[in-house]
Amino acid sequence: MKRVVYSLTFLLLFLSFTYGQGLKIRGTVQDEMGSPLPGANIVIPALNLGTASGQDGKYVLTVPSSMIKGQKVKLEVSFVGYKKQSMLIVLTKGTMKLNFTLKEDVFQSEAVVVTGIASKTSKAIAPVAVSRIPVAKFTEVNGYQSFSQLLTGKVTGVQLKTASGNVGGGFRFFMRSGGGLNGNEQPIIYVDGVRVDNARVSGYGVGGQGMSMLANLDPDDIEKVEVLKGPAGAAMYGTSGSNGVILITTKSGKFRGGAKKVNINYKFIYGFNQQAHKYDTTRFISAKDANAIFRDGLIRQNTLSASGGYGFIRYFASIDNRFENGILENNNMDRTSLRANIIAAPSNNLTMTFDAGYTLN
Repeated sequence: MKRVVYSLTFLLLFLSFTYGQGLKIRGTVQDEMGSPLPGANIVIPALNLGTASGQDGKYVLTVPSSMIKGQKVKLEVSFVGYKKQSMLIVLTKGTMKLNFTLKEDVFQSEAVVVTGIASKTSKAIAPVAVSRIPVAKFTEVNGYQSFSQLLTGKVTGVQLKTASGNVGGGFRFFMRSGGGLNGNEQPIIYVDGVRVDNARVSGYGVGGQGMSMLANLDPDDIEKVEVLKGPAGAAMYGTSGSNGVILITTKSGKFRGGAKKVNINYKFIYGFNQQAHKYDTTRFISAKDANAIFRDGLIRQNTLSASGGYGFIRYFASIDNRFENGILENNNMDRTSLRANIIAAPSNNLTMTFDAGYTLN
């Protein structure tokens, strides 16, 4: 009989402790790539309560029992550079688990556009088109020679015109049927927030054709590409963005739980560039000599990358070599790329980023 009394007493004490503590809301805040967002704000505005996520993206928000009356309140989650999320919850005593995945906000849509008339318009409803390309998913199953080959045919309203079929050849963008305010009618390009120039380097013996500077960028190092079209390009980046903006984000490390702290990937590509159409002797007398000009161009690529995170540090490092021959004797490319991206967030108020890349092409 004493055991039953002891058990009932323990149960009553446990229930009174649990429900006397009010409500605990637990969960994780992460981005679309599955990486945690440290320092995200989790707030209940109606109760003037809030907290922040830790280095692993996890948070705990405690609501005192005195504030719980079974009412519905709005829970808001926000992080700089990402779209805010909100959810209606019913306050009841106990524990609640809520996980959030925030989407990146290219235009900072919470900001306000001030115009010359007595009104205001959120950027979230401004007339603008945004196209996002998850490059990492494409490069996992395919091998791409360069950025131009990667982007071709994947964004509506954007065309890439190459000067020739040569390996590493120059190309031009045509956005919105080639119209634009600038003289060159080309969009501006940013790689990890740094503006780059899609210049063409000309040389001898190439018949006036140029080699693209963007051919130096290894597609396997790219995480995603965002193409901005519409008036917001000029609103965000000035008149130079009136023809569109292309934002290239390279890969970064991700936190990994359990014993596996580092993810190592190796990729090997082997193949040939070949003549698309062979001339027939029944139609051309010089078909044999014309076909002899072309060759099978060897393609060989080796890529080694490592990514991970531990504590408050995330890292990504890669080394890549791509050797490719064109179908003509005087055209080839030998590109070696090194890249290292490190993100350190020792506190909620401090984030340090180190991005470095080196290419010999």
